[in-house]
Amino acid sequence: MLLGRIEDGADVALVSDAGTPGISDPGYRLIKLAVESGVKVVSIPGPSALVSVLSVSGLPLDEFTYKGFLPANPTRLRKFLLSLKGTEHTYVVFESARRVVDALRAVHDVLGDIEVIIGREMTKMHEEIIRGRAASLARDLAARTLKGEVTMVLRTARAEVTPVGVDDELEALLRSGF
Repeated sequence: MLLGRIEDGADVALVSDAGTPGISDPGYRLIKLAVESGVKVVSIPGPSALVSVLSVSGLPLDEFTYKGFLPANPTRLRKFLLSLKGTEHTYVVFESARRVVDALRAVHDVLGDIEVIIGREMTKMHEEIIRGRAASLARDLAARTLKGEVTMVLRTARAEVTPVGVDDELEALLRSGF
């Protein structure tokens, strides 16, 4: 139906009232269908919570990974967070405002007390940036009722490897090269 209208010369726009179309919404299906049908698809840049919160995060952005919405199921959330563990990296995720405290607690439990930046209602009138460590943010936000869209930026830490069972004499021998 839409493709037929386009073939007849009509212009069609995909507009979303909740973020950028095609990013964590089913709009990609329409875009894919249009591309497969040979329709020229163009982007008209607009507000993006993802880019907006990253740009004010103060975290390294030479490389980052967008991971979509956090899993709602606690077991799947823990498994997801475990997959991020061990490397120093910046991740961006979306989360429901009503689950953000539980998510921060899970982040703390699995990834440690890492740095987190929360962007609430990005690019909108009630925009708010909340910064801190996972544990203190969970504690502080438990006393509030968050509303609106939440974008979280997580900065994971590199795993520290500590030798186990190496005494001073053996360590000196190893350092000397025998």
